[in-house]
Amino acid sequence: MRQFSIAAVLGVAVLASGQLAHAKPAASKAECRSVCGPKIAEDCGGLRGGRRAACKAREVRQCRKVGTASWCGTALGQPASPECTRTPSNLPTQLTLTVPLVDPSNPTHGNGSDLDNGVTGVSHNFPILGGSTLKYCLSGCDRAGATTCTGTGTTGENSLNGPTFGAPLPLVAANIPVCVVNRYQDSTITNTFDLTTGKSTGDVKLFSDVYITSSQEVCPRCVVKDGSGAMGSQGTCSSSARNAGATCTVNGIDYVAQGAGNPNYFLAGECIPPASAIAGTLDLDLPLSTEGAQSAPGPLPCKSVGQTQDDFCGGGTCNAACTGAACVATTDDGQCIDSKGGISQVCCSNHTDQPCFPTGEGGTIQRAGKRATDGQTGALAATFCIGATQSATVNITSGLPGPGAMILPVQVSVLPKVQ
Repeated sequence: MRQFSIAAVLGVAVLASGQLAHAKPAASKAECRSVCGPKIAEDCGGLRGGRRAACKAREVRQCRKVGTASWCGTALGQPASPECTRTPSNLPTQLTLTVPLVDPSNPTHGNGSDLDNGVTGVSHNFPILGGSTLKYCLSGCDRAGATTCTGTGTTGENSLNGPTFGAPLPLVAANIPVCVVNRYQDSTITNTFDLTTGKSTGDVKLFSDVYITSSQEVCPRCVVKDGSGAMGSQGTCSSSARNAGATCTVNGIDYVAQGAGNPNYFLAGECIPPASAIAGTLDLDLPLSTEGAQSAPGPLPCKSVGQTQDDFCGGGTCNAACTGAACVATTDDGQCIDSKGGISQVCCSNHTDQPCFPTGEGGTIQRAGKRATDGQTGALAATFCIGATQSATVNITSGLPGPGAMILPVQVSVLPKVQ
């Protein structure tokens, strides 16, 4: 299962005048296609053949010049004005971190995210749901001398963040369909963010409710009447939802390649599975940081929660480059993309299509973060330990109790915008 927790993007393109011929783009091509894909598809949707390709290329060029936040900030449902308040109102007021959507033209390539759970490798390399957000009200910073902000975001019904981190997550591992609802544990989440450097750290604690569902509809859908399913669209919960027919608002979009039904999922926090389908709840503490993350050294870095095995490599070791289904494509920097959409890190030497954690010989689990300022896309990383759930199926399939790791790409928006 994609991890049971929460379990893109910028650059300045070369200007025609040549004055900034060596300027760094505000966004990469991949970031523009991922974050601004819905806008590009809509703007160029009425064209055909070469004209459509030229239109898409032109839109990507413009996105790279100004950055994704300026080119398509509304594509992910970002607020036009702060929901938080400060006096005076021109001070940095609100930080929104948004997980980018998948590129609609390459949905199986994921969105730069990665979620890994347990020691079997079956529940590694899932992407994180596009459209999920973390929102914080800012204090203690002014864009001048004091650039380090303290962020505080309320959670729960009618709060800044709502009761859950994003919409339900549809996951399939070892042919077991699972829908995960991530509930905030605390009434507030906290964060520190540097306006100048983009350094960010914070801690998010979640209760992840794991529902065993159907491969035909892994999570209930938010069905929009015209079928568009864009972020912010209004619809009704599908028949598999606990509250079938209830009004919903799309706040997550996912592509589930291993499901049996339509792989394109439009999801909403209002649409969750029936209570009778719940298999267990995970208690997760996610230390998120742009500075990267590293587990305790192995063997058994999560002995504190009862870990008894490092990997399922058998007679092999966890030190090989991934192949096969664990590497169906590569990123611009050479990282493998798993068929499930997440990033493959390392695989077993004797089964190079089987992901693993490299702790058996005393190694550590490491994940890289990336700093990002307003309008850019960075990444938060975390390593953590996961205790056993109440479900033997979940525990056996994923290999719990054991470690977890994640890379959470986030588009950064600071409001109000600098004039």
